[in-house]
Amino acid sequence: MSIKQLGKYHVGRMNAATGQVSFVTSGGGGVQGNYASYDPTGKKIIYVGPTGFTVDQINPDGTGHKVLYAGTTGVSGPKVSPDGKKLVFAKVFGSNIDICVVNLVDGTTARVTTDPASDVSPSWSPDGSRIAFASTRSGKSQIYSADPKGGNLKRITNTTTDEKDPAWSH
Repeated sequence: MSIKQLGKYHVGRMNAATGQVSFVTSGGGGVQGNYASYDPTGKKIIYVGPTGFTVDQINPDGTGHKVLYAGTTGVSGPKVSPDGKKLVFAKVFGSNIDICVVNLVDGTTARVTTDPASDVSPSWSPDGSRIAFASTRSGKSQIYSADPKGGNLKRITNTTTDEKDPAWSH
């Protein structure tokens, strides 16, 4: 989870049994970051770093910090694939936002979407074969999916209201 304190976001965690919320700390201070989520193993926290231009990884106890992706423009919504080998996130390209995938094995980055509309909030299918995301390409925010290479684009929703933040059933 992300916790906002004194105008900055920090990586936090919550004990589901007690509801107690605490900061993930490293070197005595709270780890700054946003869009935090666990990897599929539940042993690593993935988040957007304090500059907004990196995707970082850390252990829940604050050790083992590692930058998984570093760019020169903003990123959001990072998620690790079910097999742990890829990372998906939304990235700013000029005045547009598109979906990108990083191969965590060899470090290559591929742009999944290139539509002039904003594509945000990516989410992996349980088997890793599809990525769902919200897009304004129809004029309203709707849910679409594509394969991790950007092919086989499918519009999932067709409503008169804005749809966002897709999540797959497991």
